[in-house]
Amino acid sequence: MASPELLPLKSYDTFDHSQSKRASEPHPQDVAGCFSRVLMNWVRPLLALGQRRQLNGDDVWPLHWDLQAENASHRFSSVFQDTQTMYQAAVVCFGPRMVLTGLAFLVSMLCNLIGPVVLREVVSSLSLLAQEDPEDEWPVLRGVCVWVAALFAAKVLQALADNYARFYSEVIAIKLVASVKTLMFRKTIRLNAEARRDKSTGAITNMYTSDCDSILDMAFLVHQVWLIPLQIAIVSYMLYDVLGVAAIAGVGVIVVMLGINHVISRYMFACQRMYRQSKDVRMKKVTEVFKAVEIVKFNAWEDQMLGQIKKTRAIEMKDLFRRRLLACLSVVMLWGMPVFISVASFGVYTGVLHRDLTPAIVFTSIALFQLIQGPLRMITNILSMLVQSKVALERIGAFLEMPELEDDNVMHADHPLGGKYTIKKTIVAAENGEFGWDRETTLLKNVNLELKAGDFIVLHGPVGCGKSSLCSALLGEMVKHRGAVYVGGSVAYCSQQPWIQNMTVRDNILFGLLYDRKKYEKVLDACALTADLQSLSAGDATEIGERGINLSGGQKARIALARACYSDASIYLLDSPLSAVDAIVQNEIFQKCFLGLLKNKTIIL
Repeated sequence: MASPELLPLKSYDTFDHSQSKRASEPHPQDVAGCFSRVLMNWVRPLLALGQRRQLNGDDVWPLHWDLQAENASHRFSSVFQDTQTMYQAAVVCFGPRMVLTGLAFLVSMLCNLIGPVVLREVVSSLSLLAQEDPEDEWPVLRGVCVWVAALFAAKVLQALADNYARFYSEVIAIKLVASVKTLMFRKTIRLNAEARRDKSTGAITNMYTSDCDSILDMAFLVHQVWLIPLQIAIVSYMLYDVLGVAAIAGVGVIVVMLGINHVISRYMFACQRMYRQSKDVRMKKVTEVFKAVEIVKFNAWEDQMLGQIKKTRAIEMKDLFRRRLLACLSVVMLWGMPVFISVASFGVYTGVLHRDLTPAIVFTSIALFQLIQGPLRMITNILSMLVQSKVALERIGAFLEMPELEDDNVMHADHPLGGKYTIKKTIVAAENGEFGWDRETTLLKNVNLELKAGDFIVLHGPVGCGKSSLCSALLGEMVKHRGAVYVGGSVAYCSQQPWIQNMTVRDNILFGLLYDRKKYEKVLDACALTADLQSLSAGDATEIGERGINLSGGQKARIALARACYSDASIYLLDSPLSAVDAIVQNEIFQKCFLGLLKNKTIIL
């Protein structure tokens, strides 16, 4: 019977854009004209709608097919299988687009360098007009207008080129990271037992997050590796053309001050680390006092505890003072840099070279020094990011080379040798099987098993006798030393430790399948979950915490069982699914689920 407490699916984690109202509409980028593509005008309707009201799932068009993880990773995966290096796979898949973005970045940089040139010509022309008897005003004014128009055109071109380069650099970075994460996910579920023992879940998770973030940074900033040295070289030549040898003094001041600032930053980070540690010590001491405040008051320890807290606070404030002092020095260095640069370069220009300073030289030099500061400041960060990205790629590459489950561990119905089992209508079989968790040790010997469709068998025995290992062997997750294993249908597996995702109850049960209300309610009833969902405040739309922390052990086991039942598989491997429920619920599940809902399925319990 339908329960009124079962709420509609509300989780955005499983939002299906194919069900969106805009699913049938073409993607706006596909139908946008050249003008709209250049100016990114195809995004404006969505931005305008977002200004009027809050956006929802139906307002957003489906993700472009080229950016969907499955499509983005398809070619990358195939190229990686052939080359076995992510560098070559990235070049083959994204090389042409990266060349175009590199050219766009180059155009943007060159347009940015036109500013000082125009400034020099305009100031020189205006200085000429300021003379008492200018030769001819009109040619000078016409030249100024031409230079200003050229600057305007250059800035427009710079904006368009920079917009194009940044947008498609982010697209490439997202597609690359999506491809790498897809490879890692597929590799994770294909690792054999020996590899799983060597590589912990935490290590894989760390690679999936931090290492992939490093690759994302590298993919977005890869062009800066050659653009920054090129920009420094061009600006240095322009400075030499304006100031001559005096430009070396200004550039030298920039290099020295950035080096000093880098050293200050390293000490500042060290002081920040010490400050956090001292703050943690102080907070720990305060927490201890508040937790034991009754004992402190009873023994009249207030003064002693206050003295300890003040002592830790003094250490914390000392570390904070050091950090703030270094931060102030860093700010002074950065803000005072233009003054020091001007004094050094113009001092050498006038005092050593004995040349006259003109407004054109002064303003042009200051503009060029401003242009060279950014690349010099970025170069150290870019190098460190490249080192981190290289290490991340090597770590992920080593992970992708780890041994996988062998395809011949389990034969399926389409296997050339599977015909003999199909003739006998056998759906699960093991012949003279020997299995282990590595190639050296054999744990299961002489395993012989044959099941037909609809069979229901129960494996029982003492703890550690190999029941769970046999399930793993039938799944192909153990190393097969000899023998044959045949599984002739789809398999649903319930592990001894229920696997629960951090999403709604319904999402955990559906596991990506389409929602069928009648089937869903039958599964809930068979797994004795209806009453439990009625007791939850949001019904089956209740968000489950990490690892099912807000559920009891029995509820987690039954949700995992319900997920297996809803999958409508042919074969069910159920590893102690009733161990965490009481006798009454065990009997109900046994009657309604095993002997009812799954009565025509093959079950190994």
